[in-house]
Amino acid sequence: MLAAATATGEPMLAGWVRAKIDLVNVMITLRILRLSLGASAGQFLEEALLPGGSLDPDFFRAALGETGGEDNLLWRLRTTRQPLLEGLVRRMEKTDKSLSALEKCCDDTHMELVRHDARVPFGVGVPGGYLYGWETAVRNIRIILAAREAGLTPAQTRERVRRVMYKIGIIGERDSVLGYIAIGFAVHEAADAAAAGRILRRLAEDDSYAIIFIVENYAAELEAEIAAYRDRPLPAIVTLPGRAGSTGYGMAALKTAVERAVGADILFKGNE
Repeated sequence: MLAAATATGEPMLAGWVRAKIDLVNVMITLRILRLSLGASAGQFLEEALLPGGSLDPDFFRAALGETGGEDNLLWRLRTTRQPLLEGLVRRMEKTDKSLSALEKCCDDTHMELVRHDARVPFGVGVPGGYLYGWETAVRNIRIILAAREAGLTPAQTRERVRRVMYKIGIIGERDSVLGYIAIGFAVHEAADAAAAGRILRRLAEDDSYAIIFIVENYAAELEAEIAAYRDRPLPAIVTLPGRAGSTGYGMAALKTAVERAVGADILFKGNE
């Protein structure tokens, strides 16, 4: 991944990948510390660490070999003077220190980096951030499907999504959205488009949402408002049919988005 990002010639993309490598290596080291492997911990670390981050492997070797365990690792991260890693430590210190909470801290830290870079107008961060947001949403969906297959209750599924990843929201009429409670979506009932717009604004400013679905009939009336969020990495706002079935708005919006991105109608080629 780092090689592909570097090959684009875009330092921002390469920086995202290096930051992700650092965060993954932090979690690898924390997991090894908790396993209490003794003399074999160093070997496990050597095999598990990812190359290419801004932190040299010696940084993690030293953290593993010194006394103090996890607290020492966090102290070492703070002394790097890297804003990204200092922010990570601040987040971690506010949690219950469970592995799922610490992993979410890493995800939040990386998302904040992407969110910041994606504010650069006309930069590669805009489409890159959008794709990153979709990646997060897809991971959420995988968690939900895996939870369903494992027979977890809706409450257990929601808790797993809440603790590990970002949320998925859905806005629409009661009959259109209630069924999504069972698969862990955050359901928001709206009686009309005006109410849907108020909910959309609230959710869009909530950093915990990766994707927001909205039924087509409401989305059509909120087109300008939805467009205002189009260039933001999160949340991704997606339309889907409501209780009355598809109105065609969602597919038309997809066609417009593709034409905007690539400059041509590659989906329908004029044959709607």
